[in-house]
Amino acid sequence: MDDQTDNGAAQPAQPAQPKQTKKQRRKALQRRQLLTFLIIVILVAVVAFIVWRVQTRPDKETAPQDLRITAVVDGQEQEISPYSVCAIGQQDCKPGEPTSLSIPADGEVTLKLPGNVSDGEWQLLQIYDDPGANVDHTYTANEKSEVTVKGSSDQTNDEGKHPRLAVVEIHTWALGQQDGEEQGYTVVWSVAAQ
Repeated sequence: MDDQTDNGAAQPAQPAQPKQTKKQRRKALQRRQLLTFLIIVILVAVVAFIVWRVQTRPDKETAPQDLRITAVVDGQEQEISPYSVCAIGQQDCKPGEPTSLSIPADGEVTLKLPGNVSDGEWQLLQIYDDPGANVDHTYTANEKSEVTVKGSSDQTNDEGKHPRLAVVEIHTWALGQQDGEEQGYTVVWSVAAQ
């Protein structure tokens, strides 16, 4: 009568679980330990990825006045700070002094832009001692992250001479904070050739 349910039907007897041997228990314990170890490794990897992603996230931007480009002349690098940083629409913006670099007439300067500049639209302005040789080029986002400018133009003037580079500028715009609000800025780096 023990094998019957409330409705009186007989239930088949459940087979008894065979007792595990010591070897089987040890293997089961090893599997649980391995599974626990793998879970811990995965959790550590996930946490490390999250920490890395938070530290390198794109919204962790550099303030416009702290952006730097790198100028390279004859293998020598120099970090260049902005010549001007002006809020868009600001009327009384006063630029600083251009950075002076010795760029030989037969030499060149390479300007390297940080990712948060080259990943947006930016403009290169090359000013020569003959205005007819001046060059203005706009680059789209991620088109270039560095540009090389010769110390003299490839063009020749009326006297048959190559105009000499006087100033090279990089223009872009960047977002920054002002009084807790997001604000657009125009940023200019200016290098005076000597």
